[in-house]
Amino acid sequence: MQDRYKHYKEGLERILKPDKSFDMIRRRMKSKSGRSMTFYYIDGFTKDMVMQKMMEYFIKVETVEDL
Repeated sequence: MQDRYKHYKEGLERILKPDKSFDMIRRRMKSKSGRSMTFYYIDGFTKDMVMQKMMEYFIKVETVEDL
């Protein structure tokens, strides 16, 4: 599963270029079960509280079935 995560993350990094665009926000986190996750969003298009609630929800997820 982590190999797929790495593959898709690298592809998104090439397309979105979060290091070169100050409007593209990237948040790296780990879930409760230790899985890596990365959120990408455009600054100003997403309410901070909405993103915070989404991140809190996904951090608590332990398996895909929990979604």
